Amino acid sequence: MRASAGLEGARAWAGWLAIAAAAHPLAWFHNFVLAFPLAVFAVDDALLAGGRAKKAVAFAGVVMLALVTRKTLGTAGAWLELLSIKAIGAVFCAVSLVMRAKK
Repeated sequence: MRASAGLEGARAWAGWLAIAAAAHPLAWFHNFVLAFPLAVFAVDDALLAGGRAKKAVAFAGVVMLALVTRKTLGTAGAWLELLSIKAIGAVFCAVSLVMRAKK
């Protein structure tokens, strides 16, 4: 069973776009604009129906994807970008989207 089986069309496609950017062998930093729709869906889903863990994973994914850059963190941001922090953030957002909230 696919993890994305329970997602509606737009959310599933956003996940595929983000994973494509993360899995690309020459993923430049500007490629990760493809992951922004996934980040929006992950945060929306976490805020509406998520538990603490889901909210934490979605928030961490957005921070890694959008806020960690050379311009915001200087040398540390540059090193984190070289270590594929944006790809890790895209994966965090995808995981957040398919997580089931505890009831």
